[in-house]
Amino acid sequence: FSYLTVGKIILKNESLFIKTPQGGTIIKLSENEGNGELILGNSKGKATIGLTHTFEGDGVININNSFGQTAIDLTHSPGGGVIDIYNGSGDKSISLTNSKLGCGLFMLNNRHNKNTVWITSTKEADGIIQLSDRYGDGQWVARGKRE
Repeated sequence: FSYLTVGKIILKNESLFIKTPQGGTIIKLSENEGNGELILGNSKGKATIGLTHTFEGDGVININNSFGQTAIDLTHSPGGGVIDIYNGSGDKSISLTNSKLGCGLFMLNNRHNKNTVWITSTKEADGIIQLSDRYGDGQWVARGKRE
């Protein structure tokens, strides 16, 4: 067919797939017990973008590279938002999130997936920076409060 007109599609614990002539999935729309998901794939059928919503109210956007490996995750939950960026090996290299104290938290990992930089706020709301060695062991800490 050259076009399709649909008034309403209801999915209940099912998925709808749109595929290339070669069989690769370029669109997947699914519902499972109140959780919704939309996956967009490239011409090779590798998932490149994913949008998810859960019945608890959480949302996730996944952006993948052309091989289907996660490059960026954007997540929201009742506790706040998270942005994670991954390197070509699939390891998390940057994370921007909320700490348990309700303030921002910025973390950098090295190529061995060890946290080496950590920037956030203390429970008193002062700034804090921690630098770690290549093994992820804390070596230096600076606080924004004058002593």
